[in-house]
Amino acid sequence: MTESSLTGKQADELSCQLLSAPYGPKTPGSKLLKSIKHLLTNSEAQSAVVVLPLNFANGKNMKFWPDICFPTRTGSAVISVFFADSRENCISLFNTLNYSSSGKQVWNATCQYQPPYTDTFDLWVKAGAKSIHPGDFFKQEFLEEVARMTGHWLYWGHSDNNKLRGYHHVYSKELLAHKPEHPLISTLWFSCSTLNNNSSNSIGLEWYLSGATHCLMASPVEVNTEANCFLAKAWLEACQDSKDKTIAGIIGHLLEKDEPIITDTLKQYKLLGSPWVRFGG
Repeated sequence: MTESSLTGKQADELSCQLLSAPYGPKTPGSKLLKSIKHLLTNSEAQSAVVVLPLNFANGKNMKFWPDICFPTRTGSAVISVFFADSRENCISLFNTLNYSSSGKQVWNATCQYQPPYTDTFDLWVKAGAKSIHPGDFFKQEFLEEVARMTGHWLYWGHSDNNKLRGYHHVYSKELLAHKPEHPLISTLWFSCSTLNNNSSNSIGLEWYLSGATHCLMASPVEVNTEANCFLAKAWLEACQDSKDKTIAGIIGHLLEKDEPIITDTLKQYKLLGSPWVRFGG
């Protein structure tokens, strides 16, 4: 509570409200999650970041992470998760709360080389995304392109716990060895199991914890390919339709559409880091 109050001025400047569910080193995860759910249920928040202890940053404790969307007193809130044990650990989060750019956003489009992933890829490239087509890049060339990335990274294709299957299988260690010099604004992997909930580590969690990206949207489960591609198309449309061009704003806009295929697919994902970084143009 003491350390939370020290960030109050920053929160006021950003029109944020700090809600606290105090925990100790022996607080059971289930009790902490129950307290968080109670706070969110009784709030009027449209989006929120839930700060969990650092030891929650592993797949086996994922069952204590809040869902990406949560019912509140006034509707539904978009929920992201951040891991920290002290105020110092939260500095990077507060530094990105008002991270935005009025200029054109760089979208890096990547995919596995098979339809319908390539069809979704083409749709985004036509909308202005930078093309990193799997037919044009060998694995090492792709990794070098990742190291040069700025802005946002989107991927469509198969994946599992420790690799993206596009570009001749990119493993976690290879990816971490080629992370960009500066963190990406966001990483959106419309794919299966990159946040595996059956093991401590996974490619998605390692990518995020390495500091490679300010925000990560990834799934701990297998997601239907057609539903994933539908979500990616709806996301692109929301970039134009949503008044709020942040990650949280776009997800909130998609939830307001109340289309089961969109809502059900989103619920299979987790959001990590700052959801208030700008995504849309």
